[in-house]
Amino acid sequence: MSARQKVFGIGFQKTGTTSLGQALRLLGYKTISTEDKKRCWQGLLNGIPLDELAYCLDPWDAFEDNPFFWPHIGEERRPFYEWAIVKYPDAKFILTSRASTEVWIKSLVGHLKRKKIYPGGAKPGTQKFVKRAMVYGAEAVSTMDLELFAEVYDNYIHDARAYFTENASDKFLDVCWENGDGWDNLCPFLGCQEPLSNKFPHQRKAPFSLSFRK
Repeated sequence: MSARQKVFGIGFQKTGTTSLGQALRLLGYKTISTEDKKRCWQGLLNGIPLDELAYCLDPWDAFEDNPFFWPHIGEERRPFYEWAIVKYPDAKFILTSRASTEVWIKSLVGHLKRKKIYPGGAKPGTQKFVKRAMVYGAEAVSTMDLELFAEVYDNYIHDARAYFTENASDKFLDVCWENGDGWDNLCPFLGCQEPLSNKFPHQRKAPFSLSFRK
């Protein structure tokens, strides 16, 4: 069991989650291993309740990307952060987002192209399909209708901000690296000193020249 306060990155994929993970490591946090992260999301795909998967999280300090942004988990269909704030009441939560929904969509399309999912969609029944359908819905993953992806993203951002504003504003940080957020936001929130090498780790930058598929 990790004795340090846990930090959950709850931003969607392609919102700077890799940068967040690297920043947390530079601050001395133990980020979840690839193996335990995979055990967690595979367990969820197999219908295992989050309470039974907590052993994957207990040894670690920090978390980002899948499945920590999933918006509809378990029979209650609630977002991951609603479970985590009960399970780990001292935890803090960081919502990463992009400068605009359009920027996020373009980045997501590039990711889906590299995974050979866009523009044709994922084949139903495959892990590629089931994993993404958990987040975006079966119709979006089948049709690659970008408006459906954007709707899920926008609703999630809105709902997360509303939830923490009402329930735990002191445990919530809302950042966008493209808008200049960085150590000046992260370190005071976590009560950490800025690293001696103060360049913020912007990872996996990609050009935003992809076109939308209507």
